[in-house]
Amino acid sequence: MRGDTPSRDNGQPILIAGSIALGLGIVATFLIAVTASGGPYWSIGLQLTVYMFAAVALAGVLGLIFAVPRARTESVEQTTERYSANSNLEQISDWLTKILVGAGLVQLGSLPSGLGSMGDFLGEDLGIPNAEAAAVTIVLYGAGTGFLFVYLWVRLRLRVLLELSEKQAEEQSRQEEVAASLTVASAKSTAPESPTSISRAASEATAAVQRRPSADFRSILWVDDFPQNNNEIVHALTTLGIPVDSALSTEEALRLVDPWRHGLVITDLGRRENGIEHPDAGLELLQELRRRDISLPVFVFAGLRGVERRDELLEAGAALATNRATELFSRAVETITGSPRSAI
Repeated sequence: MRGDTPSRDNGQPILIAGSIALGLGIVATFLIAVTASGGPYWSIGLQLTVYMFAAVALAGVLGLIFAVPRARTESVEQTTERYSANSNLEQISDWLTKILVGAGLVQLGSLPSGLGSMGDFLGEDLGIPNAEAAAVTIVLYGAGTGFLFVYLWVRLRLRVLLELSEKQAEEQSRQEEVAASLTVASAKSTAPESPTSISRAASEATAAVQRRPSADFRSILWVDDFPQNNNEIVHALTTLGIPVDSALSTEEALRLVDPWRHGLVITDLGRRENGIEHPDAGLELLQELRRRDISLPVFVFAGLRGVERRDELLEAGAALATNRATELFSRAVETITGSPRSAI
């Protein structure tokens, strides 16, 4: 996920700034206590610090409510997700924000008297000059610091975490869908494979695609007179964003093939074309491509007969001859994404 992974220190400056602000607040409260009436009055400093942290906590909750990220509502490309994210927190945040802002505007005129009453209540037992003003100042300082700190942290860090969790959920869903398709394809082939091999192939292929998240992959040209036999592998490839074009015959394939558009040709070995059975149609297609100086890699996906003729096909220029669905899929992803062999 090169370029998409959030920075580990995202939001770190906010934590540092918030810690410094709270530290300055604590120092200020104890300076008030120590210098009041020839002090020191450590208990008063502790009491003011408690006031400040209570204000920080309350304002922090408000900062969270105001800063909860909103999900995008514009249309996005269809993904493999079967479930959408729960947006209850976003809705609650939206409702509470509107209620708090509305109530605050209505009661704005009574704010000075409210602050005065709070100062009288909190400063009653402090026993220092201008106790009411000191209490209100400390509370407002804590409230401002707490609100700003939480608001900025949520806006910077929580959004990144939510986006990362959504991306990971989408990638996991995609990987599971690919594995399910490969399981069916493997069961239909003449060389079934273990669930472990299928799961590993799906995982490694998904990881290979993630390394090029913004790439426009070239298409695969798949030549088979019964394309429905390959539906599961094609679905696994297109789930990863790799397009697949279909051709039913050698003639159609030679008409469609385009080295600028296609990055790979997959063909069966024997085909029925124009009502005639051609047991070497795949080999003939490979030879014709080479005669035309089209150097695209060619994979032959056939049954046991194709495997028995592997050496002949490879000598003719095929890059792969196999009857294993998972091997074909993994090598196709490797070829299209340009991933090293060890990664697939």
